[in-house]
Amino acid sequence: ERHPRLQSHRKARVKLIQISTDFSTMILHREGEAARDWLEALPYTLEDLLDRWHLRQEGPPMYGMCAVVLPVHCEDGKRGALKVTWVDEETRLESVALCTWGGHGAVSVLRTDEVAGAMLLERLDERRVLLDVPIQEALDTAAGLLRKLRVPAPAELRSVGDIAARWGTEFLEDWRRLGEPCPEKLISSAVDVCAELAVPPSESSLLHGDFHYANILGRGKDAWAAIDPKPLKGDPAYEVVPLLRNRWSEIRGGDETNATVRKRIERFAEMAELEPLAVRRWCLVRSVDDAMWFQENGYEARAEISWDIARSMVEDL
Repeated sequence: ERHPRLQSHRKARVKLIQISTDFSTMILHREGEAARDWLEALPYTLEDLLDRWHLRQEGPPMYGMCAVVLPVHCEDGKRGALKVTWVDEETRLESVALCTWGGHGAVSVLRTDEVAGAMLLERLDERRVLLDVPIQEALDTAAGLLRKLRVPAPAELRSVGDIAARWGTEFLEDWRRLGEPCPEKLISSAVDVCAELAVPPSESSLLHGDFHYANILGRGKDAWAAIDPKPLKGDPAYEVVPLLRNRWSEIRGGDETNATVRKRIERFAEMAELEPLAVRRWCLVRSVDDAMWFQENGYEARAEISWDIARSMVEDL
């Protein structure tokens, strides 16, 4: 009996929530057999939370990379979203980050169950995603949101300075192992920058850690809010590179020089109240890390985008 706490739900409910086979397959492929018990218990976990929190499911489950979300109607009449997450090093402090922001620039938390990896969240508009907004408007919106999210970081979070320090020791070896996929000068520059970024700022900010257009949803008619943080602490300039990578062809604007990219970076930095040089440094080292990961895992087109970003950033350092 692996899930005795949930045995009563087996008897009380004939029809359980069906978990997507694609989602289960993805989790098992990524996490291995350690996730099988979690997946088997997940329908019962969801039913238990619906009962305990007096929620009514209002639509089919939605899935991310590591969580299932149910649209729900709450006892007080509000619309909510019940989220249950596979808990690991990246996700275990998600609720801490969201509660620290308190709904300011990010989705609001209504209830939590840390043991179940569950949160009851305000319902945002999943049909309105910043990914679908014209590129300059999307960048401006993201910059304003990043400025709102800047608050002091909880002490227990991992530091991006520590991540940069690790990259500084790994980049050259990884580059050689992958067959020297870019000029050595680019890797050397990235290693040098890692040493500079490893020095922590005087004040560490709470970072979202996965700040990209698809993680920014509509709130009401005109506002926006971030979801799904993988929280870290350090320099907010760390956050920028996914905004470039995910819409790189639009950001370049077909311009073979770096003038368009430079202007967009400067405008974003000004609106987000970041140092342009810090943005370029973090974009360089994160893009080098992305490029080598993509290359090692067979994503050649994505790797080339990240190498292109890295080349663009190093020219302005």
